[in-house]
This record gives sequence, C-alpha cells and structure tokens, in this order.
Amino acid sequence: MSDHREPRQHPRDEPTVADRFRALANADRLLILEHLTQSGARPGFGLSTTDIASATGLSRFAAARHLETLAAAELVAAWRDGTTRRFAPAREGILAVEDWLLDLVDRAPQPTP
Repeated sequence: MSDHREPRQHPRDEPTVADRFRALANADRLLILEHLTQSGARPGFGLSTTDIASATGLSRFAAARHLETLAAAELVAAWRDGTTRRFAPAREGILAVEDWLLDLVDRAPQPTP
C-alpha cells in the first residue's frame, strides 16, 4: 500500500501538526520512533539506519525511507557522522504533538454526570 503524502507549500517551513500526524500514521514509523526513544538515542549519540533496520526487522531501504519522513516532520533529528547518517528522537517535534493534543483535551467539554 502506498503512503500518500501531500507536499507542504514551503518545504523549509516548520512542519504542521497535520504533517506530524501523517508521519505518525504508519505502524513502522511508530516502531522506529519507539525504538529510538527506548534505545537512549539522543543528539550526538544516535543510531544508524542499519542499527534501526536490524532492531526493527525492516529492510535498510524501508527504514531509510521512514526515517526521512520522520525527519521531515521533525520527529527525529538526523545528522552525519562521517559517512553514516545517525538519528535520535526530536523532543521538540514530539512535544509539539503532545501540546496540540493537550490543548484539544483542555478545550473539549467535560462529560456531565
């Protein structure tokens, strides 16, 4: 099944909440993000595409494609370490999703008894 994503109007703009939810709307990307957070990966000490593919059972190609989507949504940080591209959770992007959800909950009417 193809993962259809509409491109943002200005690729250099910060991702929208919708961009982030589209990135999270895939079980493999959720698995990757969970693995990155549980592994202790952080900026400066990230995991390679090969590390992530091996840990998740995805092919390197699939892992790389999903990591690019997560990075574009700013849910993972990506950087070069020599010839290796490394990844770690991007706390700010994840917090942006949490903030949006918490705001939604705060504005939702309380159930009446």
